[in-house]
Amino acid sequence: MEAPQENILFAARRYLNAENLPTLILVNVKTGQRFPIAEEVLKNDQDCKLGEYISYVNSKLTKKNYLPSTVEGDVAYVDNIQSKLVKVEGTLLFQNDFFADSLCVQPLPPGDYVIRVSLRLQEHKLPSGVSIHFDASNVRTKQENFQTRSLFSPISPPRSPIPNPPVTPGSSTLPQKGPIVKGTGFPAHPKSVPKPNNNKEKVFGAGFSAKEAPKQEKKVKVGDGFAPPEKKKDQVIVGAGFEQVTQKKQKLRAVVLSITENPKTNQNTHFLWILEKQAEGRFVSKERKLLPGHFFSGTYVENKPGKWNCEQYENQIEKPAGIDGGMDADNKIWFVVTINNFQPAGANRKMGSAKAKFFGEVLEGELPSTKLSAERNMKKVKIQRKGIAQGDYVWMVVELL
Repeated sequence: MEAPQENILFAARRYLNAENLPTLILVNVKTGQRFPIAEEVLKNDQDCKLGEYISYVNSKLTKKNYLPSTVEGDVAYVDNIQSKLVKVEGTLLFQNDFFADSLCVQPLPPGDYVIRVSLRLQEHKLPSGVSIHFDASNVRTKQENFQTRSLFSPISPPRSPIPNPPVTPGSSTLPQKGPIVKGTGFPAHPKSVPKPNNNKEKVFGAGFSAKEAPKQEKKVKVGDGFAPPEKKKDQVIVGAGFEQVTQKKQKLRAVVLSITENPKTNQNTHFLWILEKQAEGRFVSKERKLLPGHFFSGTYVENKPGKWNCEQYENQIEKPAGIDGGMDADNKIWFVVTINNFQPAGANRKMGSAKAKFFGEVLEGELPSTKLSAERNMKKVKIQRKGIAQGDYVWMVVELL
């Protein structure tokens, strides 16, 4: 007689339902099917909480030990899942024996990896209509040891019902043809500075200060402040004489939010927040590796509305007054800012919001502990970059201070 099929359900996420009650999402680890259940009911009936598992056999539910998990805020993660990266319908997916396919958001080559799995806030649809229910983060190869460096020691993360944006693999030691200029960000555990190759120095630029940040043996000199001359506009005569539009370069300040590395090209792609523009930016370099929390000045052009590209790194700058920050236990950056101009939820506004210098609009979280009010004006809050829809990220309150 064939044994009954066992379905394993993972308590993967917490949210507040329409009655404002904490609710857990149980997800079938092999199919992605979701079952919302009141957190209190699951705890009382099955002694199961966020990050734990339930076995479902012949309509009977029992608590089950399956895989170790980590709970951060309102999301449960499962680490160290060996997976194979494949391309399905033009989409990169991680496949393994424990979970249904997980979405890969990085341009990685197919192969064997170790990933962290979590349930997506919303399913991702392939062209054929197939749904992808899980996200992959903290991606690293089985051959190389990818480590994320920071300056601040990891802290316990706050609760937030909105998932983090796709994370990027930490840095790894890669063969390089020339010197790498490393800019350190928020402090973590101090690490020794590797000796320079070919008598060329590797210069560390500090982001937020750290007691044991590596000493700078020699600073990078970048001229004495003369701006490069602007190129003359080429005149293109079309009918009455339209001019060819040229991109205007601007000197702006930015802070590094995260970094990814391409093992094939040795390129470091830095994801930035442009302070003056309150917008996202990017800096790609083979010569520099700037870690999260590194503030610097550079020359930028706007490739498309709200998206800036750094064409030239100029120099490290001091952290602006009134901003503090660090890295959480999952190596995601956070900032402490002062908010003002609170606007309550209502009409077309789903969440209350406020303004913060250099960061612009800041949304309140969904939990009571992260709600804003007029009384919070001119007070400090902790914020992180959060995804509220596919490809749509905002600054969100994760803790009231």
